[in-house]
Amino acid sequence: MYKVLILEDESYTLRFIQKIIADHPLVSKIIPTSNSKDAIDMCIKHLPEIILLDIELEQEDDLNGIEVAKRIKKINNNGKFVFITGYSNYALDSFVVHPFDYILKPIVKERLYELITELSKEIKTQQEAIVKIRVKNSICFLKCDDIFYIEKHENNLNIITDKEIIQANCKLKDIQENLPNTFVRVHKSFIVNTTKIKKINYLGNRTYEIEFNNIEQKALMSRNKFKELEHLFSPMF
Repeated sequence: MYKVLILEDESYTLRFIQKIIADHPLVSKIIPTSNSKDAIDMCIKHLPEIILLDIELEQEDDLNGIEVAKRIKKINNNGKFVFITGYSNYALDSFVVHPFDYILKPIVKERLYELITELSKEIKTQQEAIVKIRVKNSICFLKCDDIFYIEKHENNLNIITDKEIIQANCKLKDIQENLPNTFVRVHKSFIVNTTKIKKINYLGNRTYEIEFNNIEQKALMSRNKFKELEHLFSPMF
């Protein structure tokens, strides 16, 4: 069951979306608002898994939906974004924050209902993905969503979660082949779970430092990898 936040400044459209989503069996809570600041505050409080954002908000609102998504992404990396817009030319711009999808107005009931189902499957798959790791003389099965990053250390790997550091007997390239595409090789010695990233800092000397939500440890990212993946990390600056 998933929480859904809706930011929509048109009262009729907001009620229409609520009514459609309320009938979905996988939705446990609906968090509606017409104000960008309230949307950000409620994302901090409720951490919704699904976030529906209207791109074009009222002129008195300081932010549009894309700017709201950038700010939410810094505090809730696990949320899945869907942008709502009346203009198809906004669709390309919205991909700067990597939404799951977008919906054009007028909203078709069946399309939105089906999209919530697709989002639920994607979230479940991400949460349940398992990677098999050789630890000394044993095999360890670890949920991918529990991993923040993986670091090459001498002849082993250190797998960092929020509860422990697991030392694995395998190569970085071998474990990467078995991870979801949310895991990215950002350095010759590091693979990171992009859904856990809080902030990226430039250290100088062609190197970046990655901070994560809920843990103090940090990973390194090379300049070449940053350039290669800039489209992925740009919303965090």
